Amino acid sequence: MLALLVAGLLLWQWQPPIAPGIQLRVGQTAPATEFRFIDGNVEQLAQMRGQPVLINFWATSCAICLAEMPDVIALQKEFAGRFRHVAVAMPYDRADRVLDYQRRVQPELPIALDPLSKIVDAWGPVLGTPTRVLIDRQGRIAHYSLGAIKPASLRAQLQALLDEST
Repeated sequence: MLALLVAGLLLWQWQPPIAPGIQLRVGQTAPATEFRFIDGNVEQLAQMRGQPVLINFWATSCAICLAEMPDVIALQKEFAGRFRHVAVAMPYDRADRVLDYQRRVQPELPIALDPLSKIVDAWGPVLGTPTRVLIDRQGRIAHYSLGAIKPASLRAQLQALLDEST
């Protein structure tokens, strides 16, 4: 009887991977990640603890990504200073296209380049774009989404993290 109770408790606490082929799980500490931003700044994910973080894997060739980006920028403005957003350009995305997009369309977008796939490998595999990961104030994975997401859903997920006590 005790063995059944222990097995049940272990199964109750077990979380499936966030997507097939990905070993990360909701509730797990986010992997150590170094972001190299277009502006030359380098920052570790661990330095962002204390604020929720939205990591957005995207590409200039991704129509959904480009369509959603204004909504993400609007969230950045609405919740200014209350969360961090990192837009990670996929390794196959040429740096000149990413820079051109930032200059023309979204100059305030905090873009990290990943030409050697270090970020994608740490989080991966990233199965497609857009892929979004929300990290709570303590550095744990709170939400994961692949593909299109309604702006209201992303806003609600972010608001829930902002409403959590520190």
